[in-house]
Amino acid sequence: MPRMGLPERLRKAMNDKGINGAELGRRIGLERQAVYNWLSGRAEPTQENLRNLAVILDVEQEWLSSGRRAKPDITLGLQLHGEVAGGVWIEVHENQDTEFRRVAVAPDPRYPTDAQYALTVRGNSVNKIAPDGSIIACVDIMASGVEVRDRDLVVVERRRGSIVETTVKRVRKAAGKLELWPESDDPAHQEKLAIGPRKGDGEVIVKALVISTTVPVPRGS
Repeated sequence: MPRMGLPERLRKAMNDKGINGAELGRRIGLERQAVYNWLSGRAEPTQENLRNLAVILDVEQEWLSSGRRAKPDITLGLQLHGEVAGGVWIEVHENQDTEFRRVAVAPDPRYPTDAQYALTVRGNSVNKIAPDGSIIACVDIMASGVEVRDRDLVVVERRRGSIVETTVKRVRKAAGKLELWPESDDPAHQEKLAIGPRKGDGEVIVKALVISTTVPVPRGS
């Protein structure tokens, strides 16, 4: 059987991932014609594009480039999906779901790997748990089917028209209902938040369960 070339390996990886050329082009930040040129053999991806393709398609870059090694059995960290505010709202930008960087946080075997991702915390309104700059590992509620419980730390989302914002809160049960509270020693961040529709302020939903926090240690100068 003849060895697959790069177009065949790319097509196989796309089929395995269930992604078409237009979607792949959107995620990598190029016109879909560039993807079709790779698939037809009229052009080859740059090394940077190969790295990004490997992350998006969940394959090994060396295999995609040369076919010499198969996809490894391990997952090289969680994908970083941008930033989340610690207690106050931060707008979700369009590129947050297409960032390609991975962080050195292993997936938790208790939850589906594909439902896990990482976020960087900005702000100090959950600094008791995750100070500014922390990396939090999250599990998507809808993708995993996990149930939110009292005292869980969660990522919540608010939609106001076309604007989507996120923040991190602690779940507390009060009078049979769930409320969202900050975890901060800052007096400016002590206000609770209700789950569900809020008159004139959009609907608040729980987006993800926070399962771990990591505080990176900066290098000295």
